[in-house]
This record gives sequence, structure tokens and C-alpha cells, in this order.
Amino acid sequence: MIANLIESSSVLKGIFGLFFVAAYFVRFLVNSHYGWLLSSIGFYLAAPLLMNVQPWTFGQLILWFDGISVEAKVGVASSLVTVLGFFVALQTTMHSWHKQTAVLMRMTAAESIDRVISEASSIIIRIGVFSGNLEKEVLERVMNLPQAV
Repeated sequence: MIANLIESSSVLKGIFGLFFVAAYFVRFLVNSHYGWLLSSIGFYLAAPLLMNVQPWTFGQLILWFDGISVEAKVGVASSLVTVLGFFVALQTTMHSWHKQTAVLMRMTAAESIDRVISEASSIIIRIGVFSGNLEKEVLERVMNLPQAV
């Protein structure tokens, strides 16, 4: 019975391990440009199996582009320029936003640290003033004690 628990526990650990590896791989595919590129290549290569459609090769795509009218070529080229411009603008904006967010986080952390240090300095100064006054008061009282004969 204990052996079954140990075996099922190791099987369960293996299943969880595979799940986490798969989840990390999916996260990589969704959260990075390289992941999207790999996903696109994988989808391109799997298209005949998944959809029973053979995608065009690069040469076939060039032949198709050569065979369309001039107006269609201008439309396709302007669409590509628009999409590429959008991607460049989006990437630039995201890069600036990440930098701005990092700077804001640093400023917030610096303000918090400054506030804590200012508060600690204020408390230390008040403790110093209090201890100085306490010392003066104790010395005055000791000096004013009646002398024993």
C-alpha cells in the first residue's frame, strides 16, 4: 500500500512537472517575439496536416505578386508599409513605456526610502534632544540634593 502511494506520488509529481514545463513553453510562445515566430513557423509547417491546405512557398508568393495588376501591387505594398510602420511605432511606444514605468518605479522607491530616512532622522533628533534635556535635568537635581552630614 505504501509502495502504491509512493508510485502514485512520483507519477503525480511527473504529471505536475510536465504541466509546468508545458505551461512555461506556452508562456514563452505567447509572451515573446521569438515565440510568435516559432509558432508561426510551426503553424506554417503543420498547415497541410491541420487544414489539408498546402501554403505557398516564397517563390510561389513572388510569382503571384508578379502576376497581379499594378494597382493591386501598390495596394499590397502600401498595406505592408502601413503594417510594418504600425509594428515599429508599437515597439517604440512599448519600449518608451517600459522605460518610463521603470523610472517611475525607481522614483517611487526613492521617495519611500527618503520618507523613511527623514522620519528616522526626525525621531533620532527628538531622542537626542530628549536625552540632552534629561541629562540636564538629572544633573540639576543631583546638584540640588541636600548634603548628608
